[in-house]
Amino acid sequence: TANAGNLPLLGSAARLGLSGAGEADAVRKAYRQLRSLQHRLRLAGERYARVDPGQVAAARAAVRALWSSLLDDPQ
Repeated sequence: TANAGNLPLLGSAARLGLSGAGEADAVRKAYRQLRSLQHRLRLAGERYARVDPGQVAAARAAVRALWSSLLDDPQ
């Protein structure tokens, strides 16, 4: 399949039934949040895009849930 980028791939995963629509939307929002934070830090001259883990806890939970549903061993 064509790689159209991370956000379209999440939509494709939901359309193909690989993830739920809500799950894909939560990860899409998490991706946008993390990229926004990264850009803001880089524009501020930060060498590394490090943030307080509590600031991105919901984003991390959404990504882990998708990762678990797609890639965890069911055994």
